[in-house]
Amino acid sequence: MASWTVPGGNFSVPDPQAYADIVLESLGGKPRLILQLLGWRVGDTSHEQNVAAFVISFVLFIVCVLIYVGMSHCICSRHLRRLRCHPKREASSRLEHIWTIHNKRYDLRGFVNQHPGGIDAISLGQGRNCTALWESYHSLANEKLVHATLARYYVEDAPAEAPDFDDTFEWQDTPFYNTLKLRVRAHFKNQQSVLGGHHADLFQWLQLSTFVVASGVALWGFMHADVLSMLVLPLCYWWGPSPCMHDGSHFSLSRTPWVNRFLANIGGAHMSLFSWYHQHVIGHHIHTNMAGRDPDLYHFAVGADGLTPGFRTSIELRTLPEKTCLGRPRSRWWRKGLMLRIPFSTFGPSILWDIQSFGNPLFSNAFLGIVPLQMISDMRQSVHAVGRCVVIWLTIIHPITVSLVIAASWPSGALRAFLFVVVPWAIHGCLFYTFSQLSHVQHQCNQVRVDENVTWHHPHPHDKVSLGMIAFNPDAVVQHGEAEIPKAKEWAVHQVGHSLDYAVHSRFWLHISNGLNLQVVHHLFPQVAWGHYREIAAIVKEVCDDHGVTYNVQPTFWAAAASHFKHLAEINEGWLASVWVKSPLRHAPLGAMFFLDQVDTKADYYEKFKNT
Repeated sequence: MASWTVPGGNFSVPDPQAYADIVLESLGGKPRLILQLLGWRVGDTSHEQNVAAFVISFVLFIVCVLIYVGMSHCICSRHLRRLRCHPKREASSRLEHIWTIHNKRYDLRGFVNQHPGGIDAISLGQGRNCTALWESYHSLANEKLVHATLARYYVEDAPAEAPDFDDTFEWQDTPFYNTLKLRVRAHFKNQQSVLGGHHADLFQWLQLSTFVVASGVALWGFMHADVLSMLVLPLCYWWGPSPCMHDGSHFSLSRTPWVNRFLANIGGAHMSLFSWYHQHVIGHHIHTNMAGRDPDLYHFAVGADGLTPGFRTSIELRTLPEKTCLGRPRSRWWRKGLMLRIPFSTFGPSILWDIQSFGNPLFSNAFLGIVPLQMISDMRQSVHAVGRCVVIWLTIIHPITVSLVIAASWPSGALRAFLFVVVPWAIHGCLFYTFSQLSHVQHQCNQVRVDENVTWHHPHPHDKVSLGMIAFNPDAVVQHGEAEIPKAKEWAVHQVGHSLDYAVHSRFWLHISNGLNLQVVHHLFPQVAWGHYREIAAIVKEVCDDHGVTYNVQPTFWAAAASHFKHLAEINEGWLASVWVKSPLRHAPLGAMFFLDQVDTKADYYEKFKNT
């Protein structure tokens, strides 16, 4: 019998009559014995088993890359994305080389390579109205120089009916924001620090570098099926690569653009940097807590009307049924959704939302159908797909493979594989949810007027599931109020009103939360590193008091957590559980809102199309 030694064991051609014995032996014993069907005998030493696991998982990784890249080109290619653009975005596709600021169009392609903040930063505004991005990221810059530079690239004014025209916020008369910018600029001008400027300070760099290295060590142990590493890895990732992703995507870590981009990609496990730019930097930061515009509002409510438990985070989201199609009462359904969705709050955006945003025709070439995606090239799409495959390999394929290869039996291997896949995602998901949602999902951060004119007490017999997309019937239209479009106000005032700070003076919670405990400060000055937040928070408080703006704050983390869950209980099973203050659907395609469970089938579809 031919036999030769290879890393991870040795190969020998088995006797054809021995195949049945091999199968029976593997089913009753060690899972790795099944490899003998291929003539591969893996030894009992840990080195041989780990090498074999790496070989097998890497082969599966290559297969995953071929499938993922192939599918991405079949359903997400540049050409196909153009073809299925939403009608309103056909016009915006013609404006993909234009930056619209204060409803004036500029062609900045000749300035992209000269931009001090780097190509990534300026590219975020291309093809869209980027007024809030431009204002917030230049709030500490030399405004005269910035305006003079911008004026050189003026093209035309955007017509009022154009897709890049936006008058949501007041930008001409902004006394609050003007005062705030002056005082924060003065603060940094007078600041004496080791590194200087508004970028990461020494303490922040120390935390990031320590936990990035620790994450690498923990990942090595995790890849070798070490249980302690499995528990430590998500914690190290939360305090290392995860804030690198967040802070690098806001260009707050360094003056050097490539440093920000490199570090942002290090933390790309819980979401691709490309999707994060659209979901977080553009969607969430510009239109914080605005229904139909902020993707963050819909993460936990999708599918809650059907078979998947979930919960809503705002009364502008469609209510849950009093009894689900499975017969579960609302009070139990949303709490079950809380337990199910919080641990996987980063798994969905990392693995599921990404490909859906590219490929789902209902999303009309936009992230969750809400934030229009930039038309990236097919080559960049391929690189993007390979990057997601690396995450799938590290967090799913290899943990399952190594767990089965080293296992003494199939049940123990399956249990170990389950734990190694689920536990890290669950730990990081709980951390991510806690520190990202506490500062926005609060009663005082959802400023929606509730009265008899705009409130719909919705009986909700899970109509979207039972009726589906059926023929429209004029007699089925339900009359109800719609939330009024609020009068334009300062963008900065909106950010203060829809965010909350807690434990403002605590350095402990600043580091534990990666600066997310001071979301008001972060949203006003996203380009500022969180090491400076405590000092700026005092300035924000003073300016708010001077201008009569309410600064939402809780004294401790525990107080913020208690008010957060109290708010969820009120709008999911309490006195607001049947109240739906419906936001206008003009901000997002109706198909996307249907997928996100934010339409009422007959009523919404009839109202949308009765005049067409």
